[in-house]
Amino acid sequence: MGGFSNFAISFSIISILTGAVTLYGYGYEMGGPLEMTLGWPLATVFSLLLAASMAELCSAFPTSGAMYHWTAALGSPGWACFVSWMNLVGLMGRVAGIRRSGGRRTGCSCCSCC
Repeated sequence: MGGFSNFAISFSIISILTGAVTLYGYGYEMGGPLEMTLGWPLATVFSLLLAASMAELCSAFPTSGAMYHWTAALGSPGWACFVSWMNLVGLMGRVAGIRRSGGRRTGCSCCSCC
């Protein structure tokens, strides 16, 4: 897989635009202007710090296993299994949240969770 294909798959899994656009109104409604002016930039800074630390790990342990391999190399295989399951739970939560907010935005009535 080439560099652009890898980027495209990663970008579609992260779903930045879908999550940001659909959850903006919810954040504004629940948190108000203060949350939108301070909360999002603060969360962005911490996300960039996390990305920088993961980039450092990636340069030290270049592998396709990513977080599972890093945890197994730096910790133990038990922690690696835990990290891989938490990664899966986080992905499912992200997808469910974006799906729910997208359904509310478009007026979807296909199920009771919208």
